[in-house]
Amino acid sequence: MPATATRKRSPQKLIRAQWQRLQDLPLPEPEDSIPLRVLVQLLVTVGIIATDVASLDVANWSGLSLWAVPLSMAGATWSYYRRRSRNVPVKFCIAIAMLVALAAFLVQLLNTPNDTRLALAELLIQLQVFHSFDLPRRKDLGYSMMIGLILIGVGGTLSQTLVFAPLLLMFLAIASPHSFLTTAPAWGCSLPAAFAALELTFRSSGSAYFCW
Repeated sequence: MPATATRKRSPQKLIRAQWQRLQDLPLPEPEDSIPLRVLVQLLVTVGIIATDVASLDVANWSGLSLWAVPLSMAGATWSYYRRRSRNVPVKFCIAIAMLVALAAFLVQLLNTPNDTRLALAELLIQLQVFHSFDLPRRKDLGYSMMIGLILIGVGGTLSQTLVFAPLLLMFLAIASPHSFLTTAPAWGCSLPAAFAALELTFRSSGSAYFCW
């Protein structure tokens, strides 16, 4: 009888041990820079809108940006306030949601085997929305930036008019300060000092323009 009770409790003990193991893992170093997070979110937003606009040239408007942009912003905001927490349940839910999105992507591939660009763009946007709820580290922000860059590339292959051009220029304009803030620590410059230098550069450029 005791042996049977022990065998019945063993799965619960295993789950508790695994949970405790996750809780004992060291926390990753969080990214506290709000300007860097804002720039990454802007890059993602422009990438989503650019893909949505470019898809009008090859298909009916899907309206991805109507729900993807607000949800990604909400997720990025929530992730900033929870950047020092483990968020194990959230990570588990994100993993399940990504598997569901992958299954939907494979089904869509079977229905539209000739042109997979829109299906790939929708998958990337869905993955980015899920990923935006777990952005504690700078590396995670880098993944989001890369997704935004890929979305711009997909939008470029879909676009057949010049409507895509302003969005591409906007993306490049946002990517420049993002690259500066990202590479500043490698030069031995802290992010606050880099942001101050960037702000001073913009002010100097604006003053020179108006004086000219």
